[in-house]
Amino acid sequence: MPVGSEDLGDLAAKLDGVEAAMKRLDAGTYGVCESCGAPLEDERLEGDPTQTRCSSCIDTEASLNLAEAMPTHGESGS
Repeated sequence: MPVGSEDLGDLAAKLDGVEAAMKRLDAGTYGVCESCGAPLEDERLEGDPTQTRCSSCIDTEASLNLAEAMPTHGESGS
């Protein structure tokens, strides 16, 4: 079965993530949130060992992005 360019891009991104995780492991920073320095949750790393941020930091960023996307008082959505 031929591999498409999108598949290759996905594979390259995954490989980059694994290589970065290995560098963090060598540096002693694997499993530490790059945003706040807290330990990453075991469940998070088990699900995706390339994770670099804790759930709290990801949730905070998502909340900020949602707030920025919402119109402010007096603005219309159009």
